[in-house]
Amino acid sequence: MPTMRGDAMRGLAVFISDIRNCKSREAELRRINKELTNIRQRFRADKTLDGYQKKKYVCKLLFIFLLGHDIDFGYMEAVNLLSSNKYTEKQIGYLFISVIMNSSTEMKQLIIQNIRNDLQSRNPIFINLALQCVANIGDREMAVAFTNDIPRLLISGDTIDAVKQSAALCLLRLHRTSPDSLQLNTEWTARIIHLLNDQHLGVATAAVSLIDALVKRNPDEYKGCVNLAVSRLSRIVTSSYTDFQDYTYYFVPAPWLCVKLLRLLQNYPPPDDPSIRSRLNECLDTILNKAQEPLKSKKVQHSNARNAVLFEAINLIIHMDCESSLLVRACNQLGQFLQNRETNLRYLALESMCLLAASEFSHEAVKKHQDTVINALKSERDVSVRQRAVDLLYAMCDRSNAQDLVQEMLTYLETADYTIREEMVLKIAILSEKYAVDYKWYLDVMLKLIRIAGDFVSEEVLKIAILSEKYAVDYKWYLDVMLKLIRIAGDFVSEEVWYRVIQVVVNRTDVQSYAAKIAFEALQAPACHENMVKVAGYILGEYGNLIALDPRSTPIIQFDLLHSKYHLCSPTTRCLILSTYMKFVNLFPEIKHHIQDILRHDSNHRSSDVEIQQRATEYLKLSEVCNPTVLATILEIMPPYPEKQSPLLVRLKQKKPLTEPEGVTESQSPPPTTTGQNGDGPKLTETALHLNQQHQQEQNGLLLSLDTPESNGYYEESTSKPSSSTLQSAKKFLFKNSDILFENDLIQIGIKGETIKSTIHIELYYGNKTTLQLTNFSTNIFTLGELESELRINMEPVKSTIDPRAQSKQTGTIDCLADFRDLPMMNISFLEKYAVDYKWYLDVMLKLIRIAGDFVSEEVWYRVIQVVVNRTDVQSYAAKIAFEALQAPACHENMVKVAGYILGEYGNLIALDPRSTPIIQFDLLHSKYHLCSPTTRCLILSTYMKFVNLFPEIKHHIQDILRHDSNHRSSDVEIQQRATEYLKLSEVCNPTVLATILEIMPPYPEKQSPLLVRLKQKKPLTEPEGVTESQSPPPTTIGQNGDGPKLTETALHLNQQHQEQQNGLLLSLDTPESNGYYEESTSKPSSSTLQSAKKFLFKNSDILFENDLIQIGIKGETIKSTIHIELYYGNKTTLQLTNFSTNIFALGELESELRINMEPVKSTIDPRAQSKQTGTIDCLADFRDLPMMNISFLYNNMLQKIDCPFPIYINKFIEKAEMDSNNFFLRWRNLEKPSQECQKIFPAKFPMIHEDCRQKLDDFGWSCLMGIDVNAENFCGAGIIHTTSQAIGCLYRLEPNKQAKMYRLTIRASKDGVANRLVELLDDQF
Repeated sequence: MPTMRGDAMRGLAVFISDIRNCKSREAELRRINKELTNIRQRFRADKTLDGYQKKKYVCKLLFIFLLGHDIDFGYMEAVNLLSSNKYTEKQIGYLFISVIMNSSTEMKQLIIQNIRNDLQSRNPIFINLALQCVANIGDREMAVAFTNDIPRLLISGDTIDAVKQSAALCLLRLHRTSPDSLQLNTEWTARIIHLLNDQHLGVATAAVSLIDALVKRNPDEYKGCVNLAVSRLSRIVTSSYTDFQDYTYYFVPAPWLCVKLLRLLQNYPPPDDPSIRSRLNECLDTILNKAQEPLKSKKVQHSNARNAVLFEAINLIIHMDCESSLLVRACNQLGQFLQNRETNLRYLALESMCLLAASEFSHEAVKKHQDTVINALKSERDVSVRQRAVDLLYAMCDRSNAQDLVQEMLTYLETADYTIREEMVLKIAILSEKYAVDYKWYLDVMLKLIRIAGDFVSEEVLKIAILSEKYAVDYKWYLDVMLKLIRIAGDFVSEEVWYRVIQVVVNRTDVQSYAAKIAFEALQAPACHENMVKVAGYILGEYGNLIALDPRSTPIIQFDLLHSKYHLCSPTTRCLILSTYMKFVNLFPEIKHHIQDILRHDSNHRSSDVEIQQRATEYLKLSEVCNPTVLATILEIMPPYPEKQSPLLVRLKQKKPLTEPEGVTESQSPPPTTTGQNGDGPKLTETALHLNQQHQQEQNGLLLSLDTPESNGYYEESTSKPSSSTLQSAKKFLFKNSDILFENDLIQIGIKGETIKSTIHIELYYGNKTTLQLTNFSTNIFTLGELESELRINMEPVKSTIDPRAQSKQTGTIDCLADFRDLPMMNISFLEKYAVDYKWYLDVMLKLIRIAGDFVSEEVWYRVIQVVVNRTDVQSYAAKIAFEALQAPACHENMVKVAGYILGEYGNLIALDPRSTPIIQFDLLHSKYHLCSPTTRCLILSTYMKFVNLFPEIKHHIQDILRHDSNHRSSDVEIQQRATEYLKLSEVCNPTVLATILEIMPPYPEKQSPLLVRLKQKKPLTEPEGVTESQSPPPTTIGQNGDGPKLTETALHLNQQHQEQQNGLLLSLDTPESNGYYEESTSKPSSSTLQSAKKFLFKNSDILFENDLIQIGIKGETIKSTIHIELYYGNKTTLQLTNFSTNIFALGELESELRINMEPVKSTIDPRAQSKQTGTIDCLADFRDLPMMNISFLYNNMLQKIDCPFPIYINKFIEKAEMDSNNFFLRWRNLEKPSQECQKIFPAKFPMIHEDCRQKLDDFGWSCLMGIDVNAENFCGAGIIHTTSQAIGCLYRLEPNKQAKMYRLTIRASKDGVANRLVELLDDQF
């Protein structure tokens, strides 16, 4: 604004100068407070202030507000300025109101009246000031107040052009902020549309923006604008730029008005009037012609303006999609841009051609540019342009070019950026399926896709399995495809896939020998996926004899090969392998003794896994007491499976894929048939196969509601959901902030909450209602799924003991980060080892399973069974309460498992009670059978077999169940195998043999409670009171009459971090010497003694190794390329350690990458003392491997050896680097070679807490640069790896995706290969 003479406010200038000259924040605050006091006094005391003084003081208040200070006075003086007739005073008043005004200001009506007065005045300057103020505030009250005044100004013939422009833009602002509040009179519609013909181009430009917004809300009301828009566009396009001197931008006439008119026309279909359509086509044709003319200026502004009009015209042509000539011309024009030097032009051309490819008129024209697009995909440096190239290739694909394009996309996929890889996988999968004329080609493509991008193809695995089965004409080829699929993408092969492979092999005698051969070959791979082990184990168990004559696959070779995988597999797979071993006993009697040795081994015969132990025990007895004829009958080959609908097709339908493979729809499936041994092949039929879904906890109720018997976790119609009573109990807290949360005979839990804005302060009260102390008390309130990003829970630790008849208090806060639907969950636990009465213990545990079955892990119910098996005095009581628990109408599956196992072992102890006769026990258990998962059904079948031994009178009932097709011909491999074997066993074995095979389970060896092990895994830094080494009893075995369940294995003592910080590294040497006798041994790192080496990625001091004899601590400090090491060796025994020696050394290439210099260590360490060793390690070059550490000493004249990796990683030599955004991205762009970059997408292994991630990156050695990335959730930083020969610069970017629970980590380094090593170190740490 022009400054009028005499209007310069010297006082304001002096005040601003004083603020700028302040040396500190305190000085600035003093100066501001002084000024505020002066202004307040002047406003109160001096009632004769003139307009100039008011304006000056209001300006000072505005400046103070902009500095970040609150202003609580001066509003009335600013409003008074609105009534002034001086422009400068009115301007300052409006400026103050526009900046500081908010919806809670009480003087809103007074301000609105002043604005209305100015709008009704005849001074255009005052009108514009008022309109600008309304637009700046733009709230609902302004829209309602001026819904009539501003439109009148817009359409009035007396209003000057400048005011019309402001009025149109003000209406547009109000329409965007409060569309429902702005009600325009329909009588004004025609007059607003007519503004498109206004002679003043500024008014027309503002009007077209307003009309475009109004059209999107009510297109029918404003459809008359099409004719006027075409007319106005025609006049601009056909005129010379010299005709619009005031609105010509670098030789382009009115480009902004042209673009807006073209966008406006895209809201409507092509005009019906032939003359209007012809005129519009002429305009578009003219725009395309002008794009071919030579540039009138070399300046970029000229080309930008011309291209803006051109691209908007092309968008209109695509929208109309009716003029083939225009579509083809547009495609040719865009084709010229594909090789333009400007990246933005190439991007826009590819984007527009994707739309053109969808039109039948221009599809062929787009295909002519196929080679150019492929070249752009390979050579383009900008990833966003490559993304659009992929989109265009996908859009232009048809049957004529599908194979070529898919091959090109597969080739590029191997080096594609991870940001576009997932989408490329999906598009390749869709194209290869959609245009496949040869399904062998399709499967080749899909297998290659999985090999290249296995992280993104879970659903594609399922499609391959379906199509290879449906179109198999040679079942050897089918088996090759399926086993290759399992080998390549084992993690994505569901049970339905490998079940189906086994079904096909069992039903096809002509491929069984071939299946055994390729399964044996698949097992020979060094890295064999567990799903491959399952398939191969089953097939060899059935048909291994067909390849046993080959000297390369003799019986002992088959057995040794399969057993080499045994200890690498999960318990479920081990159970299947044990069944295969039993089949081997029948097929190959010569290796029977090898298998019996395996079954007798403690890891199986006394396994803590109930299923493994039961199988090993029964199979061992079966192999010892049965003659070969009986064994051959029991373990005969599996019968063919009945053909139902393929479970793969059922699974695919459940997943609802984006596209359905051609020919694999329900309507085209053949009718149900049963395929015998010589059938034509596996059919996909329409009979639905019932699949038990993995239970998914619905988080809309409390975890525990122990005041109702129908708490969640019970099976009702095979679906586990929170009951209505549970939800009602939780909903009482909708209307109260404090009440009893939970109560039973042991404990009462109360809750109290107080909310302050987005934070609720929680107080929880735990009352012990018993006369015994509650110990090892722990609670956990946590969130699942999306709730993790919506609530932040911070609870103080709770006391681990609660005295009798007393209560404990826990406090904390919960912050609401976003709106949410689900409820957090609450776990409360105490350890079973404090039971003094085992009947009470069983009551508690069964009640726990009944109430919170979904949260009862396998360790919990395994432990219940172990206690019952080891305690003869509670077995009868256990059978009684297990039987009673089964009688509940809704019984959780975990309860069925426990009750089934206990009744199978000890049901005879309650069989004399007429309320629990054998047939009643059987009928009750079988009533739960069809509601359970396949795993639980297998356990129930084992219980039925125990019943055959315990209750011969119900043998025929059980045999009928075993013969039933749902078991004997089950599509579940495990159920079918058990039913077949158990049926034969019950038919051919006499009662004596059965009693030997199915005798009662032997007692379990007492080890550390698996519950305590599980607790340590979940909370490694929390140790229950009373479970320290100093208080643990010596190892003993609990007999039948022990005093209670003991935790006998010494708990691992954990040193606290604060001790390390206080004393460099304090060693805890307060543990008494073990009573055991130590023989010569070599200790190696294990989960129980050696902390994970990778923890040293984020810390420089901690415990390196610990056992009952010695504790080894490490402390390190890095200076450039050298790390100074201090090692502490603590003798935990009461005897002297002698001949003590250590050796830290490098092997292979590491010898040339690290130089290790360690001082000699003392050869003796006194009892309860420690020895220190120092040294240095120099980094000569970047490295991957770890040095090794050997320690040897004599304890009680017995040699002890310890071998472990020495945790020196490359990140120990990283120095943080600070830089600004420009410097960071300049360096990032310079490191663009593929060998300098490594990127990996991986799932989150820990809660995605922003501060935790930042701390890990900081501890790793990086700097964490703030404000680098536009997304505040992303992490960026830098570091320098120092070696003696060079400094290696490194940059990183970590992008969390909380919704998908994934991370993308990108690292670039100035030396080739370093980025890959850093990614390997970090990809499993978040």
